[in-house]
Amino acid sequence: MKKLLSVLMVLVFILSSCSNPEEPIVEPPETNEPGSNGPSKPISSEEENLLPGGINPEDYDKVEEYEGSFVLSNKTDETCTKAVFSSADGGIVFDHHLEESPADDVWFLSSNGEIVNNEPYQYYDWLIGYLAGFRNGAIEVFEITENGLEFYFSESPETKEYFGYKVTSYRWFGSTPCYGVIAPDGDVFAEPNYEIVDIPFEDRILLFDGSIQSWYFTRCNILDPEGNIINNSYNHVEYFVCDEGYIGIAFCGNKEDDPEHRQTFDLNGNPMPSGFWFVDKDGIPVSEMYNHFYVDEEWNWNLSKASRNDIIHVTSADGESYSFTVESVLIKE
Repeated sequence: MKKLLSVLMVLVFILSSCSNPEEPIVEPPETNEPGSNGPSKPISSEEENLLPGGINPEDYDKVEEYEGSFVLSNKTDETCTKAVFSSADGGIVFDHHLEESPADDVWFLSSNGEIVNNEPYQYYDWLIGYLAGFRNGAIEVFEITENGLEFYFSESPETKEYFGYKVTSYRWFGSTPCYGVIAPDGDVFAEPNYEIVDIPFEDRILLFDGSIQSWYFTRCNILDPEGNIINNSYNHVEYFVCDEGYIGIAFCGNKEDDPEHRQTFDLNGNPMPSGFWFVDKDGIPVSEMYNHFYVDEEWNWNLSKASRNDIIHVTSADGESYSFTVESVLIKE
């Protein structure tokens, strides 16, 4: 028995001496199955940086994130029309003019991985909670929500005709449209750079500079058909017109009521006082200056939407109040 144990021990020693010391030890295979305690598959740095939907940001010249959604931009050799802003008198009232600027290819990527625009925008704007894309004077707006980008509204250029003039609206920025005018002969009467255009008569065109956020922020230019400025003394002018005649109301503000008021000047270059006037089609006053003016309701300054029988209420500079119908103050032509 002792001999048998000795033989077995010798055999084990010989076999172990004959094994290859270079041969690696075989480990159990790793697993990535759910619930496994083994390591996950390594992720490359490129995969780590992918955007929603598996989009590689390296495919774009510029990537910007807004509240979980993304704007993807590539430069192009194209140009587009943009509104360029400047502040009037150092305040918050903005003037703007149109310039040809570089156009990009812009895409909106939702947080859910969806690119929401079918065609690239030329440029974009971000307002808190919204992304707006612009293309050839049209706008598309998306709301940024917890579910991604949701369509909010769109607006394309529209044209309306007044006395043979074509007034076309464009969207160069998010807040309001801008308007341009084509004359009856087809020439450009006004570039699409005005936030208000009104043509109450066939021989008078009203173009408003500034911002329509407030009557205090604008300046009304009254022009003849040749493009000459007849009057630009007021912040705001509007007309009521009917078969029996017309009447205009003009307004000037002051910095006491609104520090961002846009100062205007009379035909002699003197600063205009604050008040209301009834005016003719040239902007010439046909009444005294009033401190207050409203139609029917105290908050309603909208004369252009009035009717002949609506009541106008005014307060004169000496504090006297008067009321009369729109029809009673018409200028007969």
